[in-house]
Amino acid sequence: MTTSNPLEAIATELMGGLVICFCFVYILYGVTVTQAYIYMLNSKDDPRWIRILVAVVWLLETLHSAFAMRLLYYFVILSFGSVEKVNEIDWSLGVS
Repeated sequence: MTTSNPLEAIATELMGGLVICFCFVYILYGVTVTQAYIYMLNSKDDPRWIRILVAVVWLLETLHSAFAMRLLYYFVILSFGSVEKVNEIDWSLGVS
């Protein structure tokens, strides 16, 4: 698809891929939450350090998903229409 508007090209090529990528992030996050929940229900006999490790991994994945949501909001909402912002790295990407 050829377009003469650079903003439209950025929106279709870069932001479209970004939204699809984050859809996969949230699908995998849902799988992680489900696995952690089922594990916590069925792991009464496991050592405590393993249960804590699973909880820490779940917490880190939750933080990663929150930062990914912030990054998507930054690019799609806050920086929409700003060609200069595409080359900048937002803090949420660096933290994630």
